Amino acid sequence: MHANLWYPYTPVRASGPDRPMIRIKSAEGSHLIAEDGRRYIDGNGSWWVSNLGHQHPRLVAALKRQADWMCHVSLAGITHEPAEALAEALVNIAPNGLEHVFYTDDGSTAIEVAVRMALQYHQQTGNPGRNRFIALEGAFHGETVTSASLSDMPVFHQSLSCLAFDCERISSPGVDEELALTELYNLLNKKGECIAALLVEPLVQGAGGMLMHSPHFLREARRMTHERGVLLIADEVFVGYGRTGTMWACDQADITPDILCTAKGFTGGMLPMAATLATATIYQAFVDREGEPSRTLLYGHSYCGNPLACAVALEVLKVYQEERIVDGIAARGEILQAGIEQLAAIDGVTKPRRTGLIAAVDLPPMGEQGYKDPVGWRVYDEALKRGAYLRPLGNVLYFVPVLNMPLDVLDRLMQIACETTERALNVN
Repeated sequence: MHANLWYPYTPVRASGPDRPMIRIKSAEGSHLIAEDGRRYIDGNGSWWVSNLGHQHPRLVAALKRQADWMCHVSLAGITHEPAEALAEALVNIAPNGLEHVFYTDDGSTAIEVAVRMALQYHQQTGNPGRNRFIALEGAFHGETVTSASLSDMPVFHQSLSCLAFDCERISSPGVDEELALTELYNLLNKKGECIAALLVEPLVQGAGGMLMHSPHFLREARRMTHERGVLLIADEVFVGYGRTGTMWACDQADITPDILCTAKGFTGGMLPMAATLATATIYQAFVDREGEPSRTLLYGHSYCGNPLACAVALEVLKVYQEERIVDGIAARGEILQAGIEQLAAIDGVTKPRRTGLIAAVDLPPMGEQGYKDPVGWRVYDEALKRGAYLRPLGNVLYFVPVLNMPLDVLDRLMQIACETTERALNVN
Protein backbone atom coordinates (compact mmCIF):
# COMPACT_ATOMS: atom_id res chain seq x y z
CA MET A 1 0.00 0.00 0.00
CA HIS A 2 1.27 3.47 -0.87
CA ALA A 3 1.71 5.68 2.19
CA ASN A 4 -0.19 8.61 0.63
CA LEU A 5 -3.16 6.67 -0.77
CA TRP A 6 -6.38 6.03 1.12
CA TYR A 7 -7.93 2.99 -0.56
CA PRO A 8 -11.70 2.39 -0.82
CA TYR A 9 -13.26 -0.54 1.05
CA THR A 10 -9.82 -1.48 2.38
CA PRO A 11 -8.95 -1.77 6.10
CA VAL A 12 -6.20 0.54 7.32
CA ARG A 13 -3.85 -1.52 9.47
CA ALA A 14 -1.11 -0.05 11.64
CA SER A 15 0.93 -3.17 10.97
CA GLY A 16 0.36 -3.16 7.22
CA PRO A 17 -2.19 -4.73 4.86
CA ASP A 18 -3.70 -8.18 5.37
CA ARG A 19 -2.49 -9.25 1.94
CA PRO A 20 -0.05 -7.94 -0.67
CA MET A 21 -1.32 -5.09 -2.82
CA ILE A 22 -0.92 -5.92 -6.51
CA ARG A 23 0.40 -2.99 -8.53
CA ILE A 24 -1.21 -2.99 -11.96
CA LYS A 25 0.86 -1.54 -14.80
CA SER A 26 -1.59 -1.97 -17.66
CA ALA A 27 -4.79 -3.69 -18.70
CA GLU A 28 -6.01 -5.13 -21.97
CA GLY A 29 -9.12 -7.03 -22.93
CA SER A 30 -10.06 -9.40 -20.12
CA HIS A 31 -6.76 -9.11 -18.25
CA LEU A 32 -5.03 -6.96 -15.65
CA ILE A 33 -1.24 -6.93 -16.03
CA ALA A 34 0.93 -6.41 -12.96
CA GLU A 35 4.30 -4.70 -12.81
CA ASP A 36 6.00 -8.07 -12.48
CA GLY A 37 4.38 -9.17 -15.76
CA ARG A 38 1.80 -11.52 -14.24
CA ARG A 39 -1.58 -11.50 -15.95
CA TYR A 40 -4.86 -11.80 -14.07
CA ILE A 41 -8.25 -12.52 -15.60
CA ASP A 42 -10.55 -9.75 -14.40
CA GLY A 43 -13.46 -11.76 -13.03
CA ASN A 44 -15.19 -8.70 -11.54
CA GLY A 45 -15.10 -6.34 -14.51
CA SER A 46 -13.16 -3.81 -12.40
CA TRP A 47 -16.09 -3.24 -10.05
CA TRP A 48 -18.61 -4.04 -12.77
CA VAL A 49 -17.75 -1.24 -15.21
CA SER A 50 -15.58 -2.84 -17.90
CA ASN A 51 -18.33 -4.39 -20.00
CA LEU A 52 -16.26 -4.21 -23.20
CA GLY A 53 -12.92 -5.12 -21.67
CA HIS A 54 -9.95 -2.93 -20.93
CA GLN A 55 -8.53 -0.56 -23.53
CA HIS A 56 -11.07 -1.39 -26.22
CA PRO A 57 -9.35 0.15 -29.28
CA ARG A 58 -12.48 1.87 -30.56
CA LEU A 59 -13.14 3.53 -27.21
CA VAL A 60 -9.53 4.67 -26.89
CA ALA A 61 -9.68 6.11 -30.42
CA ALA A 62 -12.95 7.94 -29.66
CA LEU A 63 -11.39 9.46 -26.54
CA LYS A 64 -8.35 10.64 -28.48
CA ARG A 65 -10.46 12.14 -31.28
CA GLN A 66 -12.59 14.10 -28.85
CA ALA A 67 -9.56 15.28 -26.87
CA ASP A 68 -8.20 16.92 -30.02
CA TRP A 69 -10.98 19.48 -30.21
CA MET A 70 -12.79 19.85 -26.85
CA CYS A 71 -12.16 18.22 -23.49
CA HIS A 72 -14.72 20.01 -21.39
CA VAL A 73 -17.34 22.74 -21.40
CA SER A 74 -20.32 22.92 -19.09
CA LEU A 75 -23.96 22.43 -20.05
CA ALA A 76 -24.90 25.62 -18.21
CA GLY A 77 -26.66 27.73 -20.81
CA ILE A 78 -24.59 26.26 -23.63
CA THR A 79 -24.65 22.89 -25.33
CA HIS A 80 -22.47 20.73 -27.52
CA GLU A 81 -22.76 18.00 -30.11
CA PRO A 82 -21.36 15.05 -28.08
CA ALA A 83 -23.95 15.52 -25.30
CA GLU A 84 -26.79 15.93 -27.80
CA ALA A 85 -25.78 12.96 -29.95
CA LEU A 86 -25.42 10.69 -26.93
CA ALA A 87 -28.80 11.70 -25.51
CA GLU A 88 -30.49 10.93 -28.83
CA ALA A 89 -28.74 7.56 -29.15
CA LEU A 90 -29.54 6.66 -25.55
CA VAL A 91 -33.24 7.44 -25.94
CA ASN A 92 -33.32 5.34 -29.11
CA ILE A 93 -32.20 2.20 -27.25
CA ALA A 94 -33.94 2.87 -23.91
CA PRO A 95 -37.24 1.27 -22.87
CA ASN A 96 -40.03 2.88 -24.85
CA GLY A 97 -41.23 6.13 -23.31
CA LEU A 98 -38.00 7.30 -21.68
CA GLU A 99 -37.38 10.45 -23.69
CA HIS A 100 -35.22 12.83 -21.63
CA VAL A 101 -31.64 12.43 -20.38
CA PHE A 102 -29.96 14.14 -17.42
CA TYR A 103 -26.20 13.55 -17.09
CA THR A 104 -24.32 13.11 -13.81
CA ASP A 105 -20.96 11.71 -12.70
CA ASP A 106 -21.63 8.21 -11.31
CA GLY A 107 -24.28 5.80 -10.13
CA SER A 108 -24.75 7.47 -6.75
CA THR A 109 -25.46 10.86 -8.32
CA ALA A 110 -27.73 9.29 -10.94
CA ILE A 111 -29.84 8.02 -8.02
CA GLU A 112 -29.58 11.41 -6.30
CA VAL A 113 -31.10 13.22 -9.27
CA ALA A 114 -33.78 10.52 -9.71
CA VAL A 115 -34.93 11.08 -6.12
CA ARG A 116 -34.98 14.85 -6.61
CA MET A 117 -36.93 14.44 -9.84
CA ALA A 118 -39.51 12.25 -8.13
CA LEU A 119 -40.02 14.57 -5.16
CA GLN A 120 -40.19 17.74 -7.25
CA TYR A 121 -42.47 16.07 -9.79
CA HIS A 122 -45.06 15.37 -7.11
CA GLN A 123 -44.68 18.84 -5.60
CA GLN A 124 -45.29 20.45 -8.99
CA THR A 125 -48.25 18.25 -9.91
CA GLY A 126 -50.28 18.99 -6.82
CA ASN A 127 -49.16 16.11 -4.58
CA PRO A 128 -46.60 17.55 -2.12
CA GLY A 129 -47.61 14.92 0.44
CA ARG A 130 -45.97 12.22 -1.67
CA ASN A 131 -42.57 12.52 -0.03
CA ARG A 132 -41.61 9.02 1.07
CA PHE A 133 -39.84 6.23 -0.79
CA ILE A 134 -40.04 2.45 -0.80
CA ALA A 135 -36.84 0.43 -1.18
CA LEU A 136 -35.90 -3.23 -0.83
CA GLU A 137 -34.20 -5.06 1.99
CA GLY A 138 -30.60 -5.69 0.93
CA ALA A 139 -30.68 -2.73 -1.46
CA PHE A 140 -27.58 -0.81 -2.45
CA HIS A 141 -27.96 2.42 -4.41
CA GLY A 142 -24.73 4.31 -3.81
CA GLU A 143 -22.65 6.35 -1.43
CA THR A 144 -24.21 9.84 -1.22
CA VAL A 145 -26.37 10.52 1.83
CA THR A 146 -29.51 10.21 -0.31
CA SER A 147 -28.52 6.97 -2.04
CA ALA A 148 -27.19 5.53 1.21
CA SER A 149 -30.49 6.35 2.94
CA LEU A 150 -32.32 4.24 0.38
CA SER A 151 -29.79 1.43 0.71
CA ASP A 152 -29.95 -1.33 3.29
CA MET A 153 -26.26 -1.98 3.90
CA PRO A 154 -25.46 -1.09 7.54
CA VAL A 155 -21.94 -2.45 7.16
CA PHE A 156 -21.23 0.36 4.66
CA HIS A 157 -23.42 3.19 5.90
CA GLN A 158 -23.67 2.87 9.67
CA SER A 159 -21.64 6.06 10.20
CA LEU A 160 -24.27 8.03 8.25
CA SER A 161 -27.17 7.02 10.49
CA CYS A 162 -27.37 10.48 12.08
CA LEU A 163 -27.76 12.08 8.63
CA ALA A 164 -29.76 9.53 6.66
CA PHE A 165 -33.51 9.78 6.18
CA ASP A 166 -35.73 6.77 6.74
CA CYS A 167 -37.79 5.08 4.05
CA GLU A 168 -40.37 2.34 3.79
CA ARG A 169 -38.86 -1.07 3.13
CA ILE A 170 -40.17 -4.37 1.79
CA SER A 171 -38.57 -7.81 1.71
CA SER A 172 -36.06 -8.61 -0.99
CA PRO A 173 -37.70 -10.41 -3.91
CA GLY A 174 -34.39 -12.25 -4.23
CA VAL A 175 -35.20 -13.95 -0.93
CA ASP A 176 -38.98 -14.33 -1.19
CA GLU A 177 -40.63 -12.87 -4.27
CA GLU A 178 -44.25 -13.44 -3.27
CA LEU A 179 -43.65 -12.03 0.21
CA ALA A 180 -42.12 -8.91 -1.34
CA LEU A 181 -45.14 -8.45 -3.60
CA THR A 182 -47.56 -8.99 -0.72
CA GLU A 183 -45.74 -6.43 1.40
CA LEU A 184 -45.69 -3.97 -1.48
CA TYR A 185 -49.42 -4.42 -2.04
CA ASN A 186 -50.20 -3.91 1.65
CA LEU A 187 -47.89 -0.91 1.95
CA LEU A 188 -49.40 0.82 -1.06
CA ASN A 189 -52.89 0.19 0.29
CA LYS A 190 -51.95 1.63 3.66
CA LYS A 191 -49.61 4.50 2.76
CA GLY A 192 -49.89 4.88 -1.00
CA GLU A 193 -50.98 8.53 -0.82
CA CYS A 194 -47.67 9.55 0.78
CA ILE A 195 -45.34 7.46 -1.41
CA ALA A 196 -43.34 9.27 -4.09
CA ALA A 197 -41.60 6.29 -5.67
CA LEU A 198 -40.52 2.68 -5.41
CA LEU A 199 -36.81 2.19 -6.07
CA VAL A 200 -35.59 -1.21 -7.30
CA GLU A 201 -32.51 -2.88 -8.73
CA PRO A 202 -34.18 -4.88 -11.52
CA LEU A 203 -33.48 -8.64 -11.55
CA VAL A 204 -30.27 -8.53 -9.47
CA GLN A 205 -29.45 -6.77 -6.20
CA GLY A 206 -25.69 -6.52 -6.59
CA ALA A 207 -23.85 -5.45 -3.45
CA GLY A 208 -26.58 -7.00 -1.31
CA GLY A 209 -25.18 -10.42 -2.24
CA MET A 210 -26.19 -10.92 -5.90
CA LEU A 211 -29.80 -11.58 -4.89
CA MET A 212 -31.80 -12.48 -8.00
CA HIS A 213 -35.50 -12.33 -8.78
CA SER A 214 -37.70 -12.96 -11.80
CA PRO A 215 -39.26 -10.48 -14.26
CA HIS A 216 -42.62 -11.30 -12.64
CA PHE A 217 -41.75 -9.14 -9.65
CA LEU A 218 -40.98 -6.18 -11.91
CA ARG A 219 -44.20 -6.56 -13.88
CA GLU A 220 -46.31 -6.72 -10.74
CA ALA A 221 -44.43 -3.85 -9.09
CA ARG A 222 -44.94 -1.72 -12.20
CA ARG A 223 -48.65 -2.53 -12.27
CA MET A 224 -49.19 -1.77 -8.59
CA THR A 225 -47.22 1.48 -8.58
CA HIS A 226 -48.96 2.72 -11.73
CA GLU A 227 -52.38 2.06 -10.24
CA ARG A 228 -51.48 4.04 -7.12
CA GLY A 229 -49.80 7.01 -8.83
CA VAL A 230 -46.42 5.98 -7.41
CA LEU A 231 -43.36 6.40 -9.60
CA LEU A 232 -41.07 3.46 -10.37
CA ILE A 233 -37.33 4.21 -10.38
CA ALA A 234 -35.20 1.48 -11.96
CA ASP A 235 -31.60 1.48 -10.72
CA GLU A 236 -29.92 -0.10 -13.75
CA VAL A 237 -26.50 1.27 -12.80
CA PHE A 238 -25.14 -2.29 -12.56
CA VAL A 239 -27.70 -4.44 -14.34
CA GLY A 240 -28.13 -2.34 -17.48
CA TYR A 241 -26.15 -2.43 -20.73
CA GLY A 242 -26.54 -6.14 -21.38
CA ARG A 243 -25.34 -7.40 -18.04
CA THR A 244 -28.51 -9.43 -17.41
CA GLY A 245 -28.74 -10.75 -20.98
CA THR A 246 -30.82 -7.94 -22.50
CA MET A 247 -29.84 -4.34 -23.05
CA TRP A 248 -31.87 -3.35 -20.00
CA ALA A 249 -33.05 -5.58 -17.17
CA CYS A 250 -36.48 -3.95 -17.48
CA ASP A 251 -36.70 -5.30 -21.05
CA GLN A 252 -37.16 -8.81 -19.67
CA ALA A 253 -40.34 -7.72 -17.90
CA ASP A 254 -41.44 -5.58 -20.88
CA ILE A 255 -41.94 -2.55 -18.65
CA THR A 256 -40.95 1.09 -18.75
CA PRO A 257 -40.08 2.72 -15.43
CA ASP A 258 -40.83 6.39 -14.90
CA ILE A 259 -37.14 7.03 -14.25
CA LEU A 260 -34.11 4.87 -15.10
CA CYS A 261 -30.54 5.30 -13.87
CA THR A 262 -27.50 4.02 -15.74
CA ALA A 263 -23.74 4.21 -15.09
CA LYS A 264 -20.88 1.66 -14.78
CA GLY A 265 -20.92 0.08 -18.28
CA PHE A 266 -22.25 3.35 -19.72
CA THR A 267 -18.75 4.45 -20.79
CA GLY A 268 -17.29 0.96 -21.02
CA GLY A 269 -15.15 1.49 -17.92
CA MET A 270 -13.24 4.37 -19.54
CA LEU A 271 -14.50 7.49 -17.74
CA PRO A 272 -16.84 8.30 -14.85
CA MET A 273 -20.26 9.28 -16.17
CA ALA A 274 -23.91 8.43 -15.55
CA ALA A 275 -27.34 9.31 -16.87
CA THR A 276 -30.85 9.50 -15.47
CA LEU A 277 -33.60 9.00 -18.03
CA ALA A 278 -37.18 10.16 -17.52
CA THR A 279 -40.49 9.98 -19.34
CA ALA A 280 -42.12 12.96 -21.03
CA THR A 281 -44.69 13.03 -18.22
CA ILE A 282 -41.94 13.60 -15.65
CA TYR A 283 -40.19 16.17 -17.84
CA GLN A 284 -43.33 18.21 -18.50
CA ALA A 285 -43.75 18.84 -14.78
CA PHE A 286 -40.52 20.85 -14.92
CA VAL A 287 -41.50 23.07 -17.85
CA ASP A 288 -41.87 26.70 -16.74
CA ARG A 289 -45.25 28.29 -17.41
CA GLU A 290 -45.91 32.00 -17.66
CA GLY A 291 -47.05 33.54 -14.40
CA GLU A 292 -46.03 30.56 -12.27
CA PRO A 293 -42.98 30.07 -10.02
CA SER A 294 -39.98 28.45 -11.66
CA ARG A 295 -40.20 24.68 -11.98
CA THR A 296 -36.52 24.26 -12.80
CA LEU A 297 -34.64 21.21 -11.52
CA LEU A 298 -31.92 23.09 -9.65
CA TYR A 299 -29.29 20.39 -9.69
CA GLY A 300 -26.12 19.75 -11.67
CA HIS A 301 -22.42 18.92 -11.65
CA SER A 302 -19.40 20.80 -12.96
CA TYR A 303 -18.58 17.90 -15.29
CA CYS A 304 -22.19 17.22 -16.28
CA GLY A 305 -22.18 16.11 -19.92
CA ASN A 306 -18.39 16.09 -20.18
CA PRO A 307 -17.58 15.89 -23.92
CA LEU A 308 -14.85 13.27 -23.49
CA ALA A 309 -17.17 10.94 -21.59
CA CYS A 310 -20.03 11.64 -24.01
CA ALA A 311 -17.87 10.74 -27.01
CA VAL A 312 -16.76 7.49 -25.40
CA ALA A 313 -20.30 6.59 -24.26
CA LEU A 314 -21.60 7.17 -27.79
CA GLU A 315 -18.90 4.89 -29.18
CA VAL A 316 -19.87 2.25 -26.60
CA LEU A 317 -23.37 2.13 -28.09
CA LYS A 318 -21.91 1.80 -31.58
CA VAL A 319 -19.69 -1.08 -30.45
CA TYR A 320 -22.67 -2.82 -28.84
CA GLN A 321 -24.58 -2.62 -32.09
CA GLU A 322 -21.83 -3.34 -34.59
CA GLU A 323 -20.08 -6.06 -32.58
CA ARG A 324 -23.41 -7.57 -31.46
CA ILE A 325 -22.37 -7.63 -27.83
CA VAL A 326 -25.74 -8.62 -26.37
CA ASP A 327 -26.11 -11.46 -28.90
CA GLY A 328 -22.91 -13.02 -27.55
CA ILE A 329 -24.08 -13.19 -23.95
CA ALA A 330 -26.00 -16.47 -24.34
CA ALA A 331 -22.93 -18.54 -25.26
CA ARG A 332 -20.93 -17.02 -22.41
CA GLY A 333 -23.84 -17.56 -20.05
CA GLU A 334 -23.70 -21.29 -20.75
CA ILE A 335 -20.04 -21.41 -19.70
CA LEU A 336 -20.82 -19.37 -16.61
CA GLN A 337 -23.73 -21.66 -15.73
CA ALA A 338 -21.62 -24.80 -16.10
CA GLY A 339 -18.97 -23.23 -13.89
CA ILE A 340 -21.26 -22.35 -11.00
CA GLU A 341 -22.89 -25.77 -11.16
CA GLN A 342 -19.44 -27.31 -10.84
CA LEU A 343 -18.76 -24.97 -7.91
CA ALA A 344 -22.02 -26.02 -6.26
CA ALA A 345 -20.84 -29.64 -6.31
CA ILE A 346 -18.08 -28.71 -3.86
CA ASP A 347 -19.01 -29.61 -0.29
CA GLY A 348 -20.42 -26.58 1.53
CA VAL A 349 -21.02 -24.40 -1.54
CA THR A 350 -24.68 -23.48 -1.98
CA LYS A 351 -27.18 -21.35 -3.91
CA PRO A 352 -25.74 -21.35 -7.44
CA ARG A 353 -27.50 -18.57 -9.35
CA ARG A 354 -27.12 -16.71 -12.60
CA THR A 355 -28.81 -13.96 -14.57
CA GLY A 356 -27.14 -13.15 -17.88
CA LEU A 357 -23.47 -12.61 -17.19
CA ILE A 358 -23.86 -12.27 -13.43
CA ALA A 359 -23.34 -15.44 -11.41
CA ALA A 360 -22.73 -16.25 -7.77
CA VAL A 361 -22.55 -18.97 -5.15
CA ASP A 362 -22.55 -18.83 -1.35
CA LEU A 363 -19.51 -20.18 0.46
CA PRO A 364 -19.81 -21.78 3.92
CA PRO A 365 -19.25 -19.01 6.48
CA MET A 366 -16.02 -19.20 8.46
CA GLY A 367 -16.52 -16.25 10.76
CA GLU A 368 -18.75 -13.19 10.88
CA GLN A 369 -21.43 -13.85 8.29
CA GLY A 370 -22.10 -11.41 5.49
CA TYR A 371 -19.70 -8.92 3.94
CA LYS A 372 -17.07 -9.29 6.67
CA ASP A 373 -16.83 -13.07 6.49
CA PRO A 374 -13.21 -13.98 5.60
CA VAL A 375 -13.98 -17.11 3.58
CA GLY A 376 -14.25 -15.25 0.28
CA TRP A 377 -10.80 -13.79 0.76
CA ARG A 378 -9.33 -17.28 1.02
CA VAL A 379 -10.66 -17.94 -2.47
CA TYR A 380 -9.39 -14.54 -3.60
CA ASP A 381 -5.85 -15.31 -2.40
CA GLU A 382 -5.80 -18.73 -4.03
CA ALA A 383 -7.23 -17.35 -7.28
CA LEU A 384 -4.51 -14.72 -7.53
CA LYS A 385 -1.90 -17.48 -7.40
CA ARG A 386 -3.52 -19.05 -10.44
CA GLY A 387 -4.03 -15.85 -12.43
CA ALA A 388 -7.55 -14.61 -11.65
CA TYR A 389 -8.89 -11.57 -9.82
CA LEU A 390 -12.05 -12.53 -7.90
CA ARG A 391 -12.81 -9.97 -5.20
CA PRO A 392 -15.65 -11.43 -3.05
CA LEU A 393 -18.68 -10.03 -1.25
CA GLY A 394 -17.95 -11.68 2.09
CA ASN A 395 -19.03 -15.28 1.75
CA VAL A 396 -20.54 -14.64 -1.70
CA LEU A 397 -18.24 -15.60 -4.55
CA TYR A 398 -19.48 -13.85 -7.67
CA PHE A 399 -18.57 -13.39 -11.31
CA VAL A 400 -19.09 -10.29 -13.45
CA PRO A 401 -16.93 -11.03 -16.50
CA VAL A 402 -16.35 -8.78 -19.47
CA LEU A 403 -19.35 -9.20 -21.80
CA ASN A 404 -17.15 -10.00 -24.79
CA MET A 405 -14.65 -12.14 -22.88
CA PRO A 406 -13.21 -14.83 -25.17
CA LEU A 407 -14.89 -18.16 -24.48
CA ASP A 408 -11.67 -19.95 -23.64
CA VAL A 409 -10.69 -17.22 -21.17
CA LEU A 410 -14.07 -17.42 -19.45
CA ASP A 411 -13.77 -21.20 -19.29
CA ARG A 412 -10.33 -20.82 -17.70
CA LEU A 413 -11.71 -18.31 -15.18
CA MET A 414 -14.33 -20.80 -14.03
CA GLN A 415 -11.76 -23.61 -13.84
CA ILE A 416 -9.59 -21.43 -11.61
CA ALA A 417 -12.61 -20.60 -9.44
CA CYS A 418 -13.38 -24.28 -8.92
CA GLU A 419 -9.77 -25.22 -8.18
CA THR A 420 -9.25 -22.36 -5.75
CA THR A 421 -12.57 -22.77 -3.95
CA GLU A 422 -11.94 -26.45 -3.32
CA ARG A 423 -8.47 -25.68 -1.99
CA ALA A 424 -9.54 -22.66 0.08
CA LEU A 425 -12.32 -24.60 1.81
CA ASN A 426 -9.93 -27.42 2.68
CA VAL A 427 -7.22 -25.21 4.18
CA ASN A 428 -7.08 -25.55 7.97
